Amino acid sequence: KIKSVPMIFEVRDLWPEMPIATGDLKNKFLIKAASTLEIIAYKNASHIICLSPGMKDGVKRRGISGDIISIVPNSSDIKYFQNDKLKKSMNLKKLLGIEGKKICLYAGSFGKINDLDYLVKIAKETYQKDNSIVFILLGEGKFKKDLIMQSKKFKILNKNLFILDSYPKKDMPSIFNSADLIFSIFKNLKPMWSNSANKFFDALAAGKPVCINYGGWHADIIRKFQVGLVIPPENYIQSSQKIIKFLNNENNKKIFSINSLNLAKSHFDRDKLFQKFESAIFKGINKYRLKKI
Repeated sequence: KIKSVPMIFEVRDLWPEMPIATGDLKNKFLIKAASTLEIIAYKNASHIICLSPGMKDGVKRRGISGDIISIVPNSSDIKYFQNDKLKKSMNLKKLLGIEGKKICLYAGSFGKINDLDYLVKIAKETYQKDNSIVFILLGEGKFKKDLIMQSKKFKILNKNLFILDSYPKKDMPSIFNSADLIFSIFKNLKPMWSNSANKFFDALAAGKPVCINYGGWHADIIRKFQVGLVIPPENYIQSSQKIIKFLNNENNKKIFSINSLNLAKSHFDRDKLFQKFESAIFKGINKYRLKKI
């Protein structure tokens, strides 16, 4: 017999809400089963850790008391991204022959939810107006080949749009350091507004402005602390205009970069958030012990 132990449940995405929104989960029976499993997990948890305020609200909508929920978002690894040796480990601009260009970087998955064809359209529009701006999409995923084909059709591949394979983790500080703007892009689905994408916090750790195309708490952070841009989710022409305007304002870029690193240090430092994570675990353990008495 397995001895009963306290369960700390971490919510990294709202399930099954997310796959329902994306259309990946349609079967009514499976939706009911997944929803039941979700409730069972929440109600049997001694404590629940959520990555964002929106996720906490989603759990509370299931009838769970906010007293047993803590918010501990993804963190910024400042020591890693600000390591001078790692920041200079490679020169991406030199490798691609784009010295002197302004770099818009997306580093992550090429999946259905990421909506990177929108970013390709923005790159096409930008190329026609300002060829000093270059877009780099770096990563792997199911839709990578489709994006390459689309960029070839637009005649921008390896001109102002580079689609690259994944690089080793040790090279990421130098790649982020070469960028002027970091992207976190998703499909226009409201459940995505609660996401806590690593790339958002990596951008802050690198001291770089971040650009997103969705609402929610990330958008609130960007506007409140002036750490980047919120572009429209579907109007690629307007998005391109905002990006061009931002990247050609050197003073704003400098201020927003400073703001990003300061925000990482004050709100999302990995060491500080670990203490909060540890505290949430002990809350769950203590709650479990009191129930056993």
